Amino acid sequence: MAPSTPSSADFEAIFRATTSPLPVLDTGLTVMEVNRACEEATFRERDEVVGRHVFDAYPANPDDPPDSGGMHDLDALFRRVLATGKAQALPVLKYDVPFPGSPTGFREKYWSPVSRPRTTSDATGSWRRRRPSSGGPCAAARRSTRPSA
Repeated sequence: MAPSTPSSADFEAIFRATTSPLPVLDTGLTVMEVNRACEEATFRERDEVVGRHVFDAYPANPDDPPDSGGMHDLDALFRRVLATGKAQALPVLKYDVPFPGSPTGFREKYWSPVSRPRTTSDATGSWRRRRPSSGGPCAAARRSTRPSA
């Protein structure tokens, strides 16, 4: 018996169930879709981010120094993927996410960003999938070794 070809509904279910946060961006860096893990990791619901530029949907922490790298490094990553058409990755990156319950309005987060182009069969062209793996134990270790402010 030949294996069956998965349907788009199968892929949609896999995307939604994946435990790694997956925002999908178009070539203009507009958020096209996010999975549940992305919503949980960023404390932002799908309705808040889909259709918005990635850096409007996930703004940089204004308390971070301008040379801290977060937004600049992510933007450079996305631009390299667009220019080369090849997957790119960054080392662990600090990029805080908005969090209303925090005194600063942000929660400290560490990510391992991977951006990969994806050519679609419809008119949307090349989409980029970003896998910002939450730092987990690595982030906890980094926080414990950083000097207190």
